[in-house]
Amino acid sequence: KLVKIWEEILQRKNIGVRDDFFALGGHSLKAVRLSNEYSKELEVKLALKDLFVYTSIESHAELIESSTKSGFIKIENVSLQASYPISDAQRRLWVLSQFEGGSIAYNLPNKTYFDQDINIDCFNRAINSTIDRHEILRTVFREDERGEVRQWIFKKEELGFKIDYKDFRKEDNKEEKVREYIAEDSYKAFDLEKGPLLRASLLQIEDEKYVFYYNMHHIISDGWSMVVLSKDVFAYYDAYKTNTSPRLKELRIQYKDYSAWQLAQLEEESFKVHREYWLEKLSGELPLLDLLSAKQRPRIKSNSGYCLSAYIDGVTTEKLKVYSQQNGGSLFMGLLAAWNILMYRYTSQKDLIIGTPIIFFIQISYGTIWKRGGFRSTSSRR
Repeated sequence: KLVKIWEEILQRKNIGVRDDFFALGGHSLKAVRLSNEYSKELEVKLALKDLFVYTSIESHAELIESSTKSGFIKIENVSLQASYPISDAQRRLWVLSQFEGGSIAYNLPNKTYFDQDINIDCFNRAINSTIDRHEILRTVFREDERGEVRQWIFKKEELGFKIDYKDFRKEDNKEEKVREYIAEDSYKAFDLEKGPLLRASLLQIEDEKYVFYYNMHHIISDGWSMVVLSKDVFAYYDAYKTNTSPRLKELRIQYKDYSAWQLAQLEEESFKVHREYWLEKLSGELPLLDLLSAKQRPRIKSNSGYCLSAYIDGVTTEKLKVYSQQNGGSLFMGLLAAWNILMYRYTSQKDLIIGTPIIFFIQISYGTIWKRGGFRSTSSRR
């Protein structure tokens, strides 16, 4: 059972009982998934810290054997309503989006290149079927008559969603035109109250070269769910192109069911301990990082900024990864520790608050996942 769980999470075969979870590509987010799968399949809740100390199937089996059964709490479907409560994560994004420029900061644009002819009709059907399948893609957010922000789920026909198709084959500098199109759309605001909160475009560059571009607001999606949505789109496309039935299981719950479950959990006695811990931990005056700057800071904080990238060679990266794992951490933890040290050296401050978005660096080979339909992609989301 443990091997099967590991194979599903790590997307690997032939895993040995003494193999290291993190050496096989595991990280903290996959460790959370691992803990959740153990809870669901084996009714045992292992602490995340234990998964960093004990990193093999053999050691996990011993932990599970010595653990007390906790019982898996299944998320139930909520009754049909005109609108539904929002999760805490959605509430945070709603509040931040009310500030000027705040909503645009949470756009999630993405693109994938394809090097073969696309059946546009099948592709349109696949996108629309995915929107039908996932209620969150048909959801908007607005206040009810009592002033409470809630989520409202539209039928696909009410949503007003349409895939944009652009043919750049006869254009000069077609690649540049595609980049300009994507750049312009990436910074268009979504209307959280009216929707849709998803835009998608199929941009044709050559007879057998396309760019599939899509943009979603973070309030309805994240890095993990974008992978799920991509898989569903290409599962539908594969089926429609070959005139077969999609191999997709019916979804047992939707996001609104999770929201209701999460809010109910927060009222449990066990969660009050966590709440008190963080209220105490974050009480008092929170420190501000006082970095020296050659320029004057703006009086009003905005969401304007840049993405700065740095390349670290493979040898150095592997050394840091091994060192982090040997000391009970992940590569991310090692990089975060190094960043903390750097900030300390610049400021001499010991109490540092650093925010990190949870971004997944993912490679998907659609030619491998959807081999039966022969669909292939020349590049992938990373």
